[in-house]
Amino acid sequence: MKAVAEIDEKINEKQKEIIRLTKEHQNCNTLGDEIIKLRDEKYRLQLEDANREGSRLKLEELESFL
Repeated sequence: MKAVAEIDEKINEKQKEIIRLTKEHQNCNTLGDEIIKLRDEKYRLQLEDANREGSRLKLEELESFL
């Protein structure tokens, strides 16, 4: 899923930024919050995708039954 891959890339970028800020003894709480929000969004997208897939499989089962 393209959206999940994009979120993963954003998370990776922010994690690298946190490492850089930590080495410079900078506050990285905001980046941490952003990563949590991105992970929540990723989870939501994955859940929606799983639900769509489950619905698709149920429809296929019904079609084959009929």
